[in-house]
This record gives sequence, structure tokens and C-alpha cells, in this order.
Amino acid sequence: MRTSRGDSGGSHGGRTPSRWGAVLAVAAMVLLMLASGLGWAVASPMGGAPDDDYHLGSIWCPRPAYESCPSKVDGDRVLVQVPEAVGESSSSSLAPLGGTCYSFRTQESAACVLTYSDTRTHWINRYDDGGYPGGFYRFHHLLVTGDPERSAVLMRGVNVLIATTLVTLLWLGAQRRDRLALTVAVLVSWVPMGVYFIASNNPSSWAVTGTFVYGAGMLLATRSHGSRRVLLLVTALIGALLCLATRYDTSFYLFVVAVALALAVPWNRKRLPEAVMAVVLALVGTWWMIQGMIAGRSAGAQSSAGGHSELWDRLVTGVLTAPKYVAGFYGQFWLPGWIDVHLDQFAPFVLGVLALGGCVMAGLARGSWRTWLSTTVVVGAMLGIPAVFYAVGLFPDIFSYQARYNLPLLAVAVLFLLVAGGERCFEMRPAQLAGICLCVVGGFALTMHSVMFRYVHGMDVEEFLNLDYQASWWWSERVPGPMLVWMTACVAFTLLVVAALWLSRRQGAAVLTSPFSPLLGDCATGASRTGSEQEPDGDAVAADGAGRGPAPEAGAHRGGTDAAPSRGGRGRD
Repeated sequence: MRTSRGDSGGSHGGRTPSRWGAVLAVAAMVLLMLASGLGWAVASPMGGAPDDDYHLGSIWCPRPAYESCPSKVDGDRVLVQVPEAVGESSSSSLAPLGGTCYSFRTQESAACVLTYSDTRTHWINRYDDGGYPGGFYRFHHLLVTGDPERSAVLMRGVNVLIATTLVTLLWLGAQRRDRLALTVAVLVSWVPMGVYFIASNNPSSWAVTGTFVYGAGMLLATRSHGSRRVLLLVTALIGALLCLATRYDTSFYLFVVAVALALAVPWNRKRLPEAVMAVVLALVGTWWMIQGMIAGRSAGAQSSAGGHSELWDRLVTGVLTAPKYVAGFYGQFWLPGWIDVHLDQFAPFVLGVLALGGCVMAGLARGSWRTWLSTTVVVGAMLGIPAVFYAVGLFPDIFSYQARYNLPLLAVAVLFLLVAGGERCFEMRPAQLAGICLCVVGGFALTMHSVMFRYVHGMDVEEFLNLDYQASWWWSERVPGPMLVWMTACVAFTLLVVAALWLSRRQGAAVLTSPFSPLLGDCATGASRTGSEQEPDGDAVAADGAGRGPAPEAGAHRGGTDAAPSRGGRGRD
């Protein structure tokens, strides 16, 4: 007979949460994640993300465009017909460099989109003709309706739902000892720009989600057993498919993750499924990227590299630009929107860099040679690929390789730093977690406010708090006012972070008998045992009928290995 949770812990009694309590906690976290992401989905107007006119045109007319949309030949170009809201920019003198009626006009709001008509159409020549894999565009084409504005918001919401679902599956499948590291990696890496791109119509949405889900799923699967391991491998496979469907360069990240895994994990026959899966997907991803390079050359892309001396100079310049990319991951230099949403007034990127720095310092306090080598591989790819591409002339200047292209690897690098190379769990004191979370919440709120302010007011006036004051709200009556949207998203995100912090520091709670265990469990309960044969949290409880508590008696019952030193039943501070 399975021992009840209230009895297994002895002194904890009724204070131990029930399984239903854990299920409700997971459901609440999911709802808060959705609310936070959906706030970003409506924080910018249709076409507000970089190159959205190109990506929206490719969604409405997926390859081959002349078959999916009405088309005509204009000289050496094939034009396709799309709704005005999708293609006005490609034929308008308002935005000769591409974009929308408000792109590059920072002094103007986005109210001009209200003049678009669902019945008027335009002919465009900005659409995918082989430069992208096409899976992202074909999937979102299924969501196209007669209302372009509603379709764009629906697509953004679906992208948020995909990210929320996959991250939740990672949480449920991960060992309890790894959940704090998983959560911290997401928070310090995805806020604010990762969330901004996830809740957009840009292929970077799937790139950010897929790369992390694949890397995290594979790494955590090597540290799990049974049904949790299967869940993580399936989730990782879904992440890999997102990478292959979104961008050719993101496909290469499957190879980067495979190399990092080879260094991070002490391989044996029991981990053969992970090894085979990593090798196969690495080969597929590399081949897929080569196909993309061939397609790019056939489309007219040329290398502009000079002689040996110039190549070396460009390589050094690219390497020295690495710190600029770190700031770019948080919205500096490569700004939101069409690089026209200025964040100078509040400089929220400083908060993001501070949170990342604190996380890195905490990670450097532990680890092994496997930790350092595997993390170096990911960081080297993240900061080295732009330098190499610039050196060989694939980009005319280093600024052309935007930070959003290598942003997907940031969360993977942080997770490997915190988890790889050991059986110990990642630990942070409450004050450390509070400092990181304050920075993350501040960066979320300030960046979102600046993005919304640019579109409801324009940037010709000093930014003020009340977004509703004389606002030009492009969503009309379909979405609540900008101030309510901003406040709702910020409150939801704050509650999400606080709940995660609270659950991560729960003292003396026994592990649940299912994957619905506390999301961010502490290191005091069953996490300090070493060795590759460590039993998973929930499966072990179901096997012997006793909850795993932090008290020495529970550890002795499981073979004489204490889970943690006794501190009056409180666990580790």
C-alpha cells in the first residue's frame, strides 16, 4: 500500500502539499506563462517585428508562392497578391526599405494600420523563395483567415502556447534537482527579447523555443529514468523539428548541442538512445544547413571576403564584437521592432546583463571539466559564428548578423553551465534568487512598456507611465487598452516569478509520486545522491511505497544514503 505523503514525512503532516495541490500549482504556472506571453503578443501591431513584411508575405503565400497566391510577372520578378495589411509596405513609398507604414518613423505611432482594409490587396515581391526551410510558414498558413489582423494575433498566441507547452513538459520530466536550474536558465535568457520573439510572427519564435527545448530535453534525459526520460526525449525531438522547420542556421545548432552533450555526459550503454538521437539529428541539422547555403547561393548571395590579411582583420573584429552581442541579447544595439524602438531612457538591458552575470557567477562556483568544456562549446558557437560569417564575407558588416540569430543558444549555454558535468543539483540562496528575479521582472516590465509606448505614442516625446493618455491604439475595440494589457502582463509575470521562487525554496516537502512535483524543488530532498543510477523522484516513491523526505530516516530506509544532513527537518537553507 502506498504511504501517504502526510505520513511519510512524519513531522510535516498536513503541511505537505497533496498531489492535487501540485497539479493546481502547475496549472497556475501555465496560465501565468500564457498571460505573460499573450501580453507580448498584442504589445506591438501587425508587422511590428523585424522583416515582418517578408515573413507575413511568406506565411500568406508559402513556397511556391505563385501556387498559393494569385501571381503575375513584372519584368524578372514574380509578384504575389496579398491583403493590404500584409503587403502595403512592399509597394508603398512610405517604407522604401521594407516594413510598414510606421517602420523607421519613430516619431509616429502605429495608428496608421487602422486605415488598412481587409478587402484591398497589394502585389508584393518580398516573400520566401528558398531562403528558409518553409515549415514555419506552412504551419502558420493554416491559421490564415479573412481578417489579417486577427490571424496575426492568433499566430502569435499559438507560438506562445507552443513554447509554454514544451517548457512545461520539460519541467514535468526533469528531475526535481534540475528544475531550479531549468527555470533560472529560461528567466535570465528569454527575458525580455526571447519572449518578445516567441510572441511574434518571426521565425525566430520557433528558433528560440526549439533550440532550448532540444538542448534541455537531451541533457536532462541523460539525468533521468523511466517515463520521465521518455517524456524528455519526445519533447527534445519536437524541439529539434521546430529548429529544422524555422531557419537553416538554427538547424546547425543541433550539431552544436550534440558536441556539447558529448563532452557533458559520461556516456555508457544505458544512454545509447540519447547518443543515437543526438548523432542522427546533428547529421540531419548539418545537412539541412548546407542545403540552405546552397539555396542562398542559387538565390544570388555572394561572399565578399578579401585576401588573407583582410580575412584575419575581419575575424578579429568579429571576436572583439562578442560583448556587443551579449548586450544585444537583451535589446541593446539590435533594438525591438524594426530596430526603431529605442530603450535608452530606462536601459533595461542593464538589468538583463546583471541577472545573467549573477547566474554565471553562481554557476562558476561549482562544476567539473565536463561543465567547462560543454559550456565553452555552446558559448563559442554563440559568439564565434557571427565572427566567422563576417570574416568570410557572408555579411557585409558585423551589425548585419543580428543578435536574434544566435540568441537561441543563450539559454542552452546557461543550462549547461548550471547542470552539466555532475550529479549535484544547482543551488542558490534566497537572496541570490530574489536579486536575479527582481532584475528579470524589471527588464520585462520596462522593455514591454517602451515597446508599447513607441507604438501608441511614437518616440518624439519623453516616455511617461500612462500608456492610455492620448493613445493611438491600433487594435481598436478588439483588445483592452494598452495600459491594462501592460499591467496584466506584468502582474502575471511577477506572480509567475514569485511562485517559481517560492516553490524552489520550499523546505522539507516530500517528493510527489508523479511528474506533477513542485516545479522548482530544493536540493534537500533526494538530490544530493551521486552516481548515474540515481532513481527518479516520483518513480522511486511508487516503487517502494514511501515518500522521500529530507529527514535522515527516509534516506536510511532507501539504502543508508542520507538525502541531506538533518537540520530539524528543515533541509538546506
